Order: sequence, then C-alpha cells, then structure tokens
Amino acid sequence: MPNALTPSEAGENAYWDITKMKLINQSTVKVFNRYGVEVFSQNGGYFNTTKWDGSGLPAGTYYYVIDRNDGINKKPLMGDLTIIR
Repeated sequence: MPNALTPSEAGENAYWDITKMKLINQSTVKVFNRYGVEVFSQNGGYFNTTKWDGSGLPAGTYYYVIDRNDGINKKPLMGDLTIIR
C-alpha cells in the first residue's frame, strides 16, 4: 500500500494510487486527519470516479481505513499515509 503522495503540477505521485482497489467495486475508503476528522470518503470502489490527491490539506500524516466489503476479508485495511508538499 503506498503511504505517501506529493500533490504537485509535475504529476508524479500526485494521487494516492491504490490500484488493486479498482477491482473491488463495493469497497469503502476513508481518510482521517490526526484528530480523527474524516477528510476523504469514497464508496462503491476507489478510483471508479475519483483519484484522491489530498488537495486542500496541509502536509502531514493521515490515516486510512479501507473496508473491502467483499464477503471474504472482514478485517479492514488500516494504516497511515503522508502528504508531502
């Protein structure tokens, strides 16, 4: 799982690229700041419509929870990701 993104006009690492999630259409992806406030949410499959770039957020560490909702993996994926500006 990629754990950093660098939003910039150069385009490299500009989006949180979790390409394997494209295969799970019923997944739920949530990202929280260090205070537990949700800053991003995507239901119905990550990247089906949106590529998250962390726009509007300051540099720092954020935390994600990915519920695959596939009937097989009951434990959500959790971890941290860093926005570097």
